Amino acid sequence: VNPRAIVVGSESYDEIYDGAEHSFGKPTVSTSFDYSPIADNQRIVVTTYPSVIDYTESAITNKLGYYIEDASGNDVTSNYQITENWGTLNVQKRPLSYYTESYDEMYDGQMHTFEIVIENEDTVFDGMAFEPQPLYFAISLEDYTPEPVKNDVELSLYDESLTVDLSHNFDMTRTSVGTINIRKR
Repeated sequence: VNPRAIVVGSESYDEIYDGAEHSFGKPTVSTSFDYSPIADNQRIVVTTYPSVIDYTESAITNKLGYYIEDASGNDVTSNYQITENWGTLNVQKRPLSYYTESYDEMYDGQMHTFEIVIENEDTVFDGMAFEPQPLYFAISLEDYTPEPVKNDVELSLYDESLTVDLSHNFDMTRTSVGTINIRKR
């Protein structure tokens, strides 16, 4: 009796970062012959599969751990001549653009804090498992500025507890840098 020739593989997955865990642990099975790839009353049991949450610099192989069992639970993998064809898992950076505003204020003795604006914030985070929390060092000024100061602040994004920096998962583009000017009264 010759082993049954089959191809076991997995699908590929390509998604934009959304903060959720992604995996595709369902195997694909095929054969080039006119019969079912797996014999009657047998099935593939997946034991391990990769998962990914964060941006992947390059796709990782979606290689599954598996065996084939019969109706009695016996491992019958050796009855198959298996060729493996694995897909990939890839999480791309989520695009995000932001800018810093310009302010021109008359001196009033108060502290003025100038912040970052995330463009289309209401849609940038749509479909995410949670909303990342922006964190940045805002420029605060209270005194007269003889000439405008660049509002040159960089943005970082953190998890909800503000302990894990998620910035590497975003393709952040600063579209403009505003200026801050506090004029004499």
